[in-house]
Amino acid sequence: MKNMYAILKKVFVLVLVMVLAAGPVMAIPADNKPKVENSQKSKAQIEREKAAEKKAKEKAKAAEKKAKEKAKAAKKKQKEADKKAKDQAKAADQKAKEVEKRTEDKAKELERREAEQARAAAIREEEQAKKSKKLTQMERRMFNQDIHFVDFWGGLGYSGMVNNYASGTSDLYTGKFDSKFLGGGGGFLGIGYELRHKHFLLKVGPEFRLLTSVDQFKMSEPLHLTHQDYSSMVQYYNFDPFHETQIVGQVMLPVMMGGNFDKFYFLAGAKVGYTVMGLWNQAGTLTTSVNESMAVEEWGNMPTHYLVQSPLAEHPLYGGEAKGKNPFGFDVTLSAEFGINLNDFFSAEWLEANADKEHPWHFRLGAFIDYGIPNMNICQNVPFFSAKQTTLADGTLWENPTAIGTTSIHQSDWATSRVNSLLVGIKFTAMLQMNKPKIPNPRMQMWVEDAFTSRGIGSAQVNVLPEGKKRAQVRTMKKDGGYQQRYAKGNYTLWANANGYLPSDTLDYTHEGDLQDTIRFRLIPKPKWAGWVHDSKTEKLVVATFTFTDEATGETSQLMSTLESAAQFSFPLGHTYRVNIQAEGYHGKDARVADLYATDHYYLDPVIRVRRVLILKHMYFATDKTDILPMSENDLMTLYNFLTENPKIRVLITGHTDSQGTDAYNQKLSEGRAASVKAEMVKRGIDASRLETDGKGESEPIDTNETDEGRQNNRRVEVTVLNAEDAVEDVY
Repeated sequence: MKNMYAILKKVFVLVLVMVLAAGPVMAIPADNKPKVENSQKSKAQIEREKAAEKKAKEKAKAAEKKAKEKAKAAKKKQKEADKKAKDQAKAADQKAKEVEKRTEDKAKELERREAEQARAAAIREEEQAKKSKKLTQMERRMFNQDIHFVDFWGGLGYSGMVNNYASGTSDLYTGKFDSKFLGGGGGFLGIGYELRHKHFLLKVGPEFRLLTSVDQFKMSEPLHLTHQDYSSMVQYYNFDPFHETQIVGQVMLPVMMGGNFDKFYFLAGAKVGYTVMGLWNQAGTLTTSVNESMAVEEWGNMPTHYLVQSPLAEHPLYGGEAKGKNPFGFDVTLSAEFGINLNDFFSAEWLEANADKEHPWHFRLGAFIDYGIPNMNICQNVPFFSAKQTTLADGTLWENPTAIGTTSIHQSDWATSRVNSLLVGIKFTAMLQMNKPKIPNPRMQMWVEDAFTSRGIGSAQVNVLPEGKKRAQVRTMKKDGGYQQRYAKGNYTLWANANGYLPSDTLDYTHEGDLQDTIRFRLIPKPKWAGWVHDSKTEKLVVATFTFTDEATGETSQLMSTLESAAQFSFPLGHTYRVNIQAEGYHGKDARVADLYATDHYYLDPVIRVRRVLILKHMYFATDKTDILPMSENDLMTLYNFLTENPKIRVLITGHTDSQGTDAYNQKLSEGRAASVKAEMVKRGIDASRLETDGKGESEPIDTNETDEGRQNNRRVEVTVLNAEDAVEDVY
């Protein structure tokens, strides 16, 4: 099989080679035959191809042109779209800017409005604060005044005659009775006087009180007794239910004190009263029955034998009246109340209308409690249970123990504990205000000031002339230039004047403020000249005399300046003056004054005077010698300068000693020392002819010789001017 496959493969290859080899030989004659046809067809084909190519080109060109136009149109459309988008974006941006600007403008406007509103609110708040402050001050002044009221009041609440009765027993009957205090309802009506002083309240006035009180009774052991006719029988009396009502009327006199604080008030005190009415009434059910020892059960419901159950007053075996009068004595109660003032809760219209009334109304609502202190009960100490009396045929009275009567618990032998009144509830008070607080006249605050310095002018006067009056009231200002006084509201004419000032114009003024009006006068000083005099070298003030001469009239007047005050002169308007200034120890000066309000300063040259005797106290010499010591240089220079400045002066130099040593010795020593001073001056250039010497020894002391200091003062050199008329300045 394998060989067969190889043979077939070789045959297939051989055939394929032969076919491939024969192909080219057969193709040659085939190509030669259609060659002409192909050449003939090629022209037409070429034409067709050219035409087709041309058509294709034209179509391609048309397509290209159309594509270009389409692209151009698309580009144009895109450009327009881009422009539109750009315009839209620009418009949107512009719109956003406009919105932002409007928002910003709106915010600024809102901020401006808020600022204006804040300023307006601040102004209103400030005005309100001022008004509130004024009202507060006004209210404070009104608050300090007493207010009187007529009060009408009434109250309702829980009441009772409080007692401690718990149980009782009967001697006539066997049994126990328990009581329970329940209380009741009560109230009062009153009229009185009330005083309000600042926060303090005082209230007095009569009132009528009506109290009710209920005590409930219950049998803890029913009443029973052995029947007289049948010893084997026991008769029972059962009260269930059973209660006693007390009605008490009292006339009370309250004395109350307390305080009033805006919306709230309180009062506390005591009420003293007397009971004018005391009634009691009992009600309930009485059940009677009999127990026979031989009987099976208790006998009851036998009307023929009075074994029945019926209301107390209708029971045939009840012999009491079930009501009556109770005597009660004086009652003293402690009382307190606390509540609110109702006026603050009413409408503003009502309050305004009420305030305009001559006698305004005020209303209060509060809670109160009255509790009696003493035992107000007057006990008659009678048995609570009693036997009914029956008249026999012979006319005698017989107490029938089968019939029973009752009395008031407060009058019975049970009343061994105190009885106290109690009333607690709600109280309403209407107060008629009898007087209104006087509103004080508003103040008129007056100020008088200097028009130039704005300083207050003390002792200035303001004339106040009320409308319709002929005479003005004169008010003198205090040191600060102010003054205040209360004046009734109305029209006034005012003017001010002060020494040294021109009077003010008259002012027509309407005084209508609620608290205080402020009036200011600014006075113009009268034309006044002031002059000060100074030392030209030290600039210190000196006392001087001014002589004024009116250039128009020639009239003269004199003034003086001191170290504390200037010379002041009031000029008539339009005048000018010549002035001469003189001061002791100074050269005079002339000047001219024309400025009405000027303050002039003048400087005078001092007159230098030469002393006739010059004492050289600090000339020091060697002990017991005439030699001048160096420490004397200051006095030597003083003498030298004096002689130099006054070259025509001649002087006498005189030496002095203390008392130590002999007279002759001291005389010789003083002459020698004077000569030494002269020699020193000559040495320094002073002509010897201007100098004379002398010695006085110890003969002319100027101090005591008993002390070192005194002796030092006596050891001196004196220089005496011999020809004062030749001095440069005055000599004294």
